[in-house]
Parts: sequence; C-alpha cells; structure tokens
Amino acid sequence: RFNVQEGKITEAKIYGDFFGLGDIADVEQAFIGTRYDKSALKDVIDQIDVKKYFGNITPEDLLELVYWFSSKSKKDVDITKIYRITEMH
Repeated sequence: RFNVQEGKITEAKIYGDFFGLGDIADVEQAFIGTRYDKSALKDVIDQIDVKKYFGNITPEDLLELVYWFSSKSKKDVDITKIYRITEMH
C-alpha cells in the first residue's frame, strides 16, 4: 500500500507471503519520495535485488503487481498477467 501526496509516495507498506531473505522494510523505504508513476516505480525496482526480497519473481512482474495493487485506476494494467503471477506463487 502506498500513501501518495502531491504525486509522491510518502508511506509504503508491502504485505504478503514472500520467500525472500531480505528485510522488506528496505524495499518500503526505497519507494518513499518516489513519484507515483509506472516509470519512477520501475526505476526503484531496477535498483532492488528482487529475488533477495521476494523470491521467484521477476522485476517486471513485481512492477505490475506493485502498480496494480496500489493504483486507484486498474485500467492501465493487464489483469491476466496479475492472475498468472499470483497463481505461480
């Protein structure tokens, strides 16, 4: 969950059952101060060792999940891809 004010993420909380080894608070902190748009989220995710924190998921899939679950308008994300990702895990 992202709290966004004036287009920037002010608070980030990530929930889930992951099989990664890192402290998810590191990832949450990385998102704070980031513009809430797909390109900026991708830039943050590209700097994260995704497998360390989330296990067997690609950075591209993580971007889709983060963007979809935190978006008020779900129309920009391919829901069939979200279903495929969540079914894999």
